[in-house]
Amino acid sequence: MKKLLTEWRKFLKESRVSTQYLQKLEAAGIVPGAVIRDHEFSEEKPLIIKIEKVDENGVSWTDSLGGGEIDLYSALEAVNSGDWRATGEMGLPSYFKGIDPPKSKRLDNITELFYGTSTALKDSLVENGVPAPSEWGNYELAESNAAASVDRHGGEMMVVSLSIDDFDKSKFSLYEEKDPRLVYTEDIKLQIQKMDRGVI
Repeated sequence: MKKLLTEWRKFLKESRVSTQYLQKLEAAGIVPGAVIRDHEFSEEKPLIIKIEKVDENGVSWTDSLGGGEIDLYSALEAVNSGDWRATGEMGLPSYFKGIDPPKSKRLDNITELFYGTSTALKDSLVENGVPAPSEWGNYELAESNAAASVDRHGGEMMVVSLSIDDFDKSKFSLYEEKDPRLVYTEDIKLQIQKMDRGVI
């Protein structure tokens, strides 16, 4: 009986701690759908991640490398250390279907978008497409992101080019008007057939 009471008190204490962590993460903008810049490996070229789930079991996310999951304490550490920085932008968690974020006229003047990656990831891109959230923009942005991808994965720089018509425009999360970055919040399939001057 004594052991049972001890375990029950431990459970209540952990529950209170989890609630506090969840409240602090929410206050920091770490909520399902939030688009976050992860500066753990690079201050200048952060990894863009989209938060999928936040509950007592931890925080999970998706990104251009696949995704991951950590416990609440580690997530709060990432926030407090400055590694995770909320952008204020929101995508849609994968479990939301049939709900579209507001459209933007900013996309009306765009005909082509570029995505920077590494040839080390080409097989995965051919098989699975580009995982959400993915960062698209002009060629200069894609070239910079490709260099960062090579730093992480090796291989050579590779830039993917797609017509704006290949995207569902309602699935973009936009930065400020002068920022060239557009974050696409759904996976997108690619038809990679040939490479011309490093652009696919």
